[in-house]
Amino acid sequence: MAIQLAYYRIHRQCCPSLEPISLRRFRNGRITTINSNTSTSDSFVKAFDNPERKNSEKVDLLKKAMEAHSWYGMMASHGQAVRTHLLMLKSLAAEENITTPGIFTDSSFFKVFDFQLTTSQVTSKVGCTSFMAPEKHNTYSLCYSITNEHVDITVFYLHDSKTCTENKTANLLRATEDAMLDMKTLLERSGRA
Repeated sequence: MAIQLAYYRIHRQCCPSLEPISLRRFRNGRITTINSNTSTSDSFVKAFDNPERKNSEKVDLLKKAMEAHSWYGMMASHGQAVRTHLLMLKSLAAEENITTPGIFTDSSFFKVFDFQLTTSQVTSKVGCTSFMAPEKHNTYSLCYSITNEHVDITVFYLHDSKTCTENKTANLLRATEDAMLDMKTLLERSGRA
């Protein structure tokens, strides 16, 4: 949720985000993905910096967002990722020479797959963070590793060096660190840390 909050603070909009989920429970399973922003995470990030919202409301919204994220991740790890099913149906239609169903040519289909941020958590006991480059221009990739003592974060931003004059990588890294600290403070003040 801190990454979603950081992106919102920078861009003043919620971020279409892609997160890989392991399918290791399946034979030959690799990964699938979920859209890690949801209506509950959108509600949380929009409320967080709103001074008219009580801290208890913000904590409740954070809890709901985290529960939704966990549920979507669990469903995906059990082979129930909607994105994967849609892509498979589109591929099967092409493979079988079936006229492409309208859902796959509708603008909403393309919007669902237009991610601005890809995130990945790498579990490591030594604090090692992986590298994952963005797939297209003007998008971020953020990898992180959580240890008992700290969080390692690596941010990448793919851009055209001739048109991008600001350091978007540093901006997102700083905003993510600030979001984590602000969320920690909120939880401590609410007594729910």
